[in-house]
Amino acid sequence: MRVRQRGHALTETLLLALVAVPLLLLIPVVGKLQDLRHATLMASRSVAFDATVHHDRSTGFTPADRLADEVRARHFARPDAPLRTGQAAPDTADWARPLWTDPRGRPLLGSPAQVQVGWGESVSADPREGFTPARDRELFNRVPGARADDRGHRTPGILTGQVLVSVARLPAGVRAWEPFDRLDLSLSGRTSLLVDGWTARSPSEVLDRLHSTLPRGGPFTRAVAQVGGLGIEVLELGRLPAPRVGDLRPWEDVVPTERLRPSEGR
Repeated sequence: MRVRQRGHALTETLLLALVAVPLLLLIPVVGKLQDLRHATLMASRSVAFDATVHHDRSTGFTPADRLADEVRARHFARPDAPLRTGQAAPDTADWARPLWTDPRGRPLLGSPAQVQVGWGESVSADPREGFTPARDRELFNRVPGARADDRGHRTPGILTGQVLVSVARLPAGVRAWEPFDRLDLSLSGRTSLLVDGWTARSPSEVLDRLHSTLPRGGPFTRAVAQVGGLGIEVLELGRLPAPRVGDLRPWEDVVPTERLRPSEGR
C-alpha cells in the first residue's frame, strides 16, 4: 500500500529555512568581524615592536596618546586616509574602513575612541604596567662571577602590548539577528616581547660580556676542558675534535683583514 506524502518536502524546507536563513544573514557580519580581529592583532604587534626601538635605554617609550593615534591611523582608518607620523585619525563617523559596517550600513567603529591602545592586562597608558617580571636572572645571580646584574643582564621582564576594540551592536528589532543584537562585543589583540633584553653599544661589547660570563680561563675550567676533550678524542678515535669550551671566536662577525681597504675620498 502506497502512502501519499504530498507537501512533506516543502514543509521540511520551510522548517530548515527558519534556522538557516538567520545564519546565512550573519555570515557577512562574521567575515567583517574576522577582518577586524586580524587588524586588532596586527595593531598589537605594532605596539609591542615599537617598544623594542623606543624604550628606557634609548629615547624613551613613545607617549601613549601619540602611539594610540598612530596605531588607529595605520591599522583602522580608511585606506585612502593620509598616513603621517603623530597625526590622529579623523574623529568622524566614516573614519574607519568602509568594510566594517553592520547589515544596515552603519559603522561598527563609529569613533576612534572605540580603539584602546595600552600595556598589560589593564591596557594601561604606562608601559611599566605591561611588564611581567622575569625570574631567569635569579639563577645567574647565584653563580659566583656570573651575576646577571654585574654582566648587564638587566631587564624588567616580558612586555605585553594590547589593543582593545569595542564593536557597536547590531541594529535591534530584527528577529533574524536575535540574540546577537544584544551582544557587547569586544576584540582584543596581545603581543608579548622581550624588550631591551641586553643592550650593548657594539658587537665587541657583547663578546666582552659573554667572555666575562662564560666559565673560561680558570685553572679548573682548563683542566676540565682538557680531560673532557681527551676523552672525546679517544672515544671517537680522532674523528671528532674536542669541544672548545668558552671559545666564541668561530661566531665573531669579523671581516678578514685582506678584504678591508682604506676609504677613498671623493
